[in-house]
Amino acid sequence: MPSDELHDLNEEDLVLIGVAIHLTTMNCPVAVRRPYNDLPLSGADYTYAILQGNPCRTIDVFRVTTSTFLFICNELLTIQIEPVSKLLPFEEQVAIFLYIIGHNSSNRQAQDRFQHSGQTISKVFRHIIDLVVQLAPKFFIPPLHERTHHVIAQNPKFSSQFSKCLGALDGVHIPARVPAKISASHQNRKGFLSQNVLGVCDFSMKFTYMLVGWEGSSHDARVLQDAQSKDFKINSGHFYVADAGYALEQNILVPYRGTRYHLREQAIAGQRPANKEELFNLRHSSLRNVIKQTFGVFKRRFKIMTQASEYHLEQQYDLVFACAFIHNINVIRNGANNIFFQQEEAEPSNNHTDAPQINDEIPTGCYSSDREREECENWRDSIASGLWDQYVSTLQRRQA
Repeated sequence: MPSDELHDLNEEDLVLIGVAIHLTTMNCPVAVRRPYNDLPLSGADYTYAILQGNPCRTIDVFRVTTSTFLFICNELLTIQIEPVSKLLPFEEQVAIFLYIIGHNSSNRQAQDRFQHSGQTISKVFRHIIDLVVQLAPKFFIPPLHERTHHVIAQNPKFSSQFSKCLGALDGVHIPARVPAKISASHQNRKGFLSQNVLGVCDFSMKFTYMLVGWEGSSHDARVLQDAQSKDFKINSGHFYVADAGYALEQNILVPYRGTRYHLREQAIAGQRPANKEELFNLRHSSLRNVIKQTFGVFKRRFKIMTQASEYHLEQQYDLVFACAFIHNINVIRNGANNIFFQQEEAEPSNNHTDAPQINDEIPTGCYSSDREREECENWRDSIASGLWDQYVSTLQRRQA
């Protein structure tokens, strides 16, 4: 309406126009800002409902028993100096962490579940990881060198020749999300991006050592050499079993290459071991299986270890330690006695460790001289001969 016409309107007309505008405004929808996290069950209420409910649900949701959950909370609180939040109960903070690593949940999924902002979820997750990494060494317990593990001591097939065996070691590829500029070095031979993690375990399925951060293209033996140059030490006379992807060393016992090795191969052949090398490989495979089972349980419990996560690379390294920490606490407190161990025994997977190929090239430099190489080979031969003599003697007694 032109300004001169508006000037000619009387007071009554102006009132009518104002009323019309007001009524029109009332009929227009007005955007009302509502909080996103408005579910009636808060994160704290959800946490306590799970912990106080069916014990099986606690294991399913948080991947640990209720008593273990509370134990973890108490242990972490002993080293917490400054809380990340005074409003969030510490149990809820641990629940957020376990929920994410157990199910590989995204930040958005955790927001919906615990009714917090994405920023709060991230702060809590980082805080708990930091605490776990600080506490983890306490639960990476080196095996007792002066005592033979009961798995060895109580089995006559192993007790005579493997009394100094401390456990098994192997490399495992954990999917990784890395910057494009370093993706080539992280691509492993199976074609996906990963970090190559060295895991060492005892015969109770506890991790006793772990080295993270190597690119997926790295050879397992190279990762082991790096660990040995740092803090992975083995007392003289003791050893670990490892697969044929590693070199035979004074403290690393590997199978004979070119000889039937895996238990499945022995079963398919349907024959008894024909010589000391086959028998040695059979016994060796039985013992080394513990690291495959341990990694199997590890990945079943923590789905975040089976897929590339959304966190930056350094945090991905810390996550491996954090998951191993939770795994060890479970074994220490509950033994190999829960659904994850049972599932691995019922349906073992062959994808937990990166099995070596026959043509794998083992890095050189493991031996300081030909004499050292010969000593290592003689050591393995002596074990194989001892096993064979015992085996033949047992067969003769049974046939007598």
